[in-house]
Amino acid sequence: MDLLLLTLIAHVLSDFVLQSDIIAENKRNQLKRGYYIHIGTVFLCTYLLTHFFGLITFLLYSILIAFLHLIIDFIKAPISNCIKGVFKNKLSQEYPYANNYLSLFGLIIDQAVHLITILYIWVIFNPLITVNVLQIYKSILPATEMLEPLILQIKDMLSITVILLTLLIYIVVTFGGAILTRKVLECFNVKLEKNNEQIKTGKYIGILERFIILTLFLYGSLSSIAFVLTAKSIARFKELDNREFAEYYLLGTFTSSSIAILFGILLVKLTQLFI
Repeated sequence: MDLLLLTLIAHVLSDFVLQSDIIAENKRNQLKRGYYIHIGTVFLCTYLLTHFFGLITFLLYSILIAFLHLIIDFIKAPISNCIKGVFKNKLSQEYPYANNYLSLFGLIIDQAVHLITILYIWVIFNPLITVNVLQIYKSILPATEMLEPLILQIKDMLSITVILLTLLIYIVVTFGGAILTRKVLECFNVKLEKNNEQIKTGKYIGILERFIILTLFLYGSLSSIAFVLTAKSIARFKELDNREFAEYYLLGTFTSSSIAILFGILLVKLTQLFI
């Protein structure tokens, strides 16, 4: 299970944290540079997080994960463009924002396909775990032996699986939530004229907001979540007179906080399975 969680953490780091807007745009335009950088990131993240289970075996594991990730990403753009082209004329007349819905649906399908691929490869490689690399680190870095009692104490207090699962959910909520929130706003055609600095600031505020809400939810402090949202509304009070901004603000806030709470519920349910 730990191997699967580490692979998923590598995936979300590669797709949501380390993939810049420039790389994503290069991939949409099917430029090789974007694919090379992204797949290199997928490989490095996967190998760095899984090589502990076997240097050679999980080198092959990481190469396979990166290769299949490349295949999925490479065929995603032309398929998406083809679907949009087929329905463009009809949808543009009856549903002006249909392309935005297709974009959200495409994101969900893309991540589902990646998840299925990772699960399949994990089933194949999980029996091949050897865990011999830690002995190598002990011989190279004697100081690691001093940390071993601390590591064992942490393992007695908390399950490593629960720690990895929590880390995975936090990355998905904070960084993946930014992408999902943007896609939802596009579906409702809620946009504001903002410069790049304002967009970046809003993105970082959303990341921090979801982090705080998820943390408060896990601690059972629901009243504090209301306080956070109230404080945010007070800071934006004057701007809410603008109807366009009010729609953008309310939908964005509701979507962002809902993502944090729903994944918080999922984390609590999954954690109960491993305690």
